[in-house]
Amino acid sequence: MKNKIFLFIVFMVLFVFGILIYDFSDEMDKVLTGNTWYLYDNNNMYLLNLKNNRFNFTIENGEKVKEYENCNSFQYNENVSMIKFKCNGEIKKMYISSYDEDTLVLNDNGEEKKFYSSKELALVENFKQVNELTDSEYNNLLSINFNDELFINYKEFLKLYKGKSTVYVGLITNNINYENVYNYQVLNNLIDNSSKKFYLINIDNLSKSEVAKLNRITKIDNYENKLYIYEVKNKSMKCKVIIDTVSKNDLNSYKNI
Repeated sequence: MKNKIFLFIVFMVLFVFGILIYDFSDEMDKVLTGNTWYLYDNNNMYLLNLKNNRFNFTIENGEKVKEYENCNSFQYNENVSMIKFKCNGEIKKMYISSYDEDTLVLNDNGEEKKFYSSKELALVENFKQVNELTDSEYNNLLSINFNDELFINYKEFLKLYKGKSTVYVGLITNNINYENVYNYQVLNNLIDNSSKKFYLINIDNLSKSEVAKLNRITKIDNYENKLYIYEVKNKSMKCKVIIDTVSKNDLNSYKNI
């Protein structure tokens, strides 16, 4: 009698467990369905959208990823974190390894794909991977500081521009990011190795009228990701160096102006 009761309990447990495993009627968390997820891989930005129970996986230009064309509505099992759907007549299964508001990790046939909640986050993570940077190392790069004595305002610049002594003037902004952070490292090296007086103008600290006047002299109106270094004297402003999209491997290429 006890054996029958035991077997019955085992059977019920397996039955309930089986229902949990094969029940694909769960509603997905809105954190997952409310975002477009981004993955940067092989110079392509991929977009994943799980809205309305559709597995929509495309390249940023709108081109479909062939393997995931014509996918039907997916089914989701929360207990095993599995997404099941059909693309081009073939049944596919993916597992959600982890997720939060910023990241989503999917396991596709043993291969993990990490998505991010914004294009910017995906590009930053790719930058850190390519340059083998930890989060701490990347944040340290972003927090680069220049000596306050290097900075001049527009009036001080005009005095140098009209003066007879040759000086170098670098134009920078407050927008230091993954696209230009190594440019600022190069600038720092050039300042340290400069044989002439070196000054910096932060474009973001100038008034609109001052920026317009400076633009007329430099013939430039966008200072975001390129850094310009000028030789200044006698109402002459000659561009000596343009630092543009420098990678970690290029740091030693810029030693002197």
